[in-house]
Amino acid sequence: MTGSNGCAHHISENISSALALEAHHRIKNSLALVSAIVRLQEKYVVRQGELISTNDVLEMLRALGAKIDAVSIFHELLSNEPNKTSVNLADHLGTIFGRLVGSQLFTKQYKLIEHYAPDCSIPMEQVVPLTLFLIEAVTNAVKYAHPTGVQGIIQLSCLRRRDGTIVVEVADDGIGFPEDFDPATDGGVGFKVLRGLVQQLDGTFVATSTPLGVNLQIHLPKGAR
Repeated sequence: MTGSNGCAHHISENISSALALEAHHRIKNSLALVSAIVRLQEKYVVRQGELISTNDVLEMLRALGAKIDAVSIFHELLSNEPNKTSVNLADHLGTIFGRLVGSQLFTKQYKLIEHYAPDCSIPMEQVVPLTLFLIEAVTNAVKYAHPTGVQGIIQLSCLRRRDGTIVVEVADDGIGFPEDFDPATDGGVGFKVLRGLVQQLDGTFVATSTPLGVNLQIHLPKGAR
């Protein structure tokens, strides 16, 4: 093959190689995030020792399975659209949480309400850490919002402010944080995971609580598109 055809073939090969390398890096980064979460949970289990219940371990494993499924869905998206540079959260999170609601992790005790503004798109590199953050936040709400077993509502939403900041929110209608709880420093392994993922995203974590429920927000700066 010579001339312009050979040149075009060479360029095509270079593009394919670059895309494969980028996919490799993204898979590596995604697995590194999941691995870091597993290590945090391992330390928690070791510290708890005999105090941790079988049910707690099952919940952790189910939540971990949901996170791995989310990573799998993201990389399936990448393989189907390798040139994609951003993701619309309405489509992506709708798929992720549609599966979550149908799993053992999400009990019939709760109803999930989702609302995503049409302009909530983020860069590909932010999709996995944000998704892991939201799965952790929702599973925390399932576990702690209504410990007496009454029916509850969890809301998941996203909007883009006029200044370009994307705000993604998980809110429940439960009992709120314990008295004197500081979300910046307190909490178990779940809140450590949340704070670590916010740092990964270079975002801002806003957590508020009233007797009418907990509201967790992550604010992503203007460049998130």
